[in-house]
Amino acid sequence: MAYQRPPETLFDEAPIVRAEIQEIPRDEVLSRRVEWKGFHNATVLQDNELELIQSYDKKPIETKIQKIQTYPREYADTFLSMLNQINSSAPLQYVLALIDEIFGFDNNFPTAFFETGRDPIPILKIMLSNQDGFVQTYGAKTLALLLVRGYNRIGSAAEYSRDLLTWCSNNLRESDLNIVRALTTLQILVRREELRVMWRDFEDGINALLILLRHPEYQIVYQALYVLWLMSYSKEIANKVFTTNLISKVVEAVKNVQKEKVTRIGIALLRNLRNHGPDNENNIQMLDAGFIRVLDNIRLRNWKDQEMEKNLEELNESLQAVLQEMSSWERYRSEILSGNLEWSPVHRSEKFWKENATRFEENEFEILGSLVYMVQNSKNPLILSVCCHDIGEFVRFHPRGRAVASSLGVKQAIMALMENQDPDVQKYALLCTQKLLVVNWDQMPRFR
Repeated sequence: MAYQRPPETLFDEAPIVRAEIQEIPRDEVLSRRVEWKGFHNATVLQDNELELIQSYDKKPIETKIQKIQTYPREYADTFLSMLNQINSSAPLQYVLALIDEIFGFDNNFPTAFFETGRDPIPILKIMLSNQDGFVQTYGAKTLALLLVRGYNRIGSAAEYSRDLLTWCSNNLRESDLNIVRALTTLQILVRREELRVMWRDFEDGINALLILLRHPEYQIVYQALYVLWLMSYSKEIANKVFTTNLISKVVEAVKNVQKEKVTRIGIALLRNLRNHGPDNENNIQMLDAGFIRVLDNIRLRNWKDQEMEKNLEELNESLQAVLQEMSSWERYRSEILSGNLEWSPVHRSEKFWKENATRFEENEFEILGSLVYMVQNSKNPLILSVCCHDIGEFVRFHPRGRAVASSLGVKQAIMALMENQDPDVQKYALLCTQKLLVVNWDQMPRFR
């Protein structure tokens, strides 16, 4: 699947981040004045290069556009010449800011760097080791864009790309500012299919992004989701996501980070992943992660754009189709694994328990283990009540229910819940305890 331009609505909220994870704004750098004649006197700039730069710098945007469109190769060559000769941070910042400004209004300008007779990649690679943060950031952005736009024109494109991805990987383990720097670069790199797959196969590539989905800075969460969203346009990646815990981590981020831009990009990512994987495994993982309830809550909000409404509707249709195909056991299993329990009909259906009690044996009593874990760790009265009820029903209907449940050490935890402050928890804990201790089920009281 080819890269598609993201909806503009994804960018309608300006990022609000702590000052220490922001670079110097580009426009602040461009507000400075550079004495270009000094570089000419030092033979860094030739006569024609001085004329080019003076006819562009500090001019109206119309003049800038006209100059770049008329002399793209000459400007690219001038910038590379300066980057190759200048060592001081301030002028390097300015040159890189000029290049970034031009990229913003001329999509064709990156190709001009490959028509200069110079190899731009080694020159820009040097910027990655510069001690100045702005130079590193904008050097990496420029290098990434050239790799994406000129991949087939670069002899060692794969090697250069791996080097830049290594730089990103290292920065993802550093300070928040370094993380933002790396994510900004990845947001450019993974627009190309070869580089999406390369990052997926990179050591801890996807996992490094998933770790960031729990970061306290929502801007970092957003950027990590953005990179994953761009990667989801690869059919190869989308079809193999089910082998990771990506979907559950994304659902968790969408549920917990209450920022509109995070919700939007998370929904766009999950929308791309739906209906992929063998037997719609991605959809099943969304259900297992409790996404259907998260999705219902998001759909209740008043969204102002058709793109978001479309994504929500397509996700809902895909998940509802899977739900209709699932057996009562599969729906029950999905609910338990999601951790979002409620009094759905199956819990109180004697027919369900008679038909499915032995299915608890699957995957080494995985579902029973999940119920026991929630009894021991949850503080939610509804979840505790449902868990106590279900463990009691398992004990009641499974041939070895009492012995299996006792072997998991659940009796003590349930007996402790009889002193819980919530009356429903007390009630169902008492009933479950009775089922664990008494053999004659017909004598048991029933609570509804």
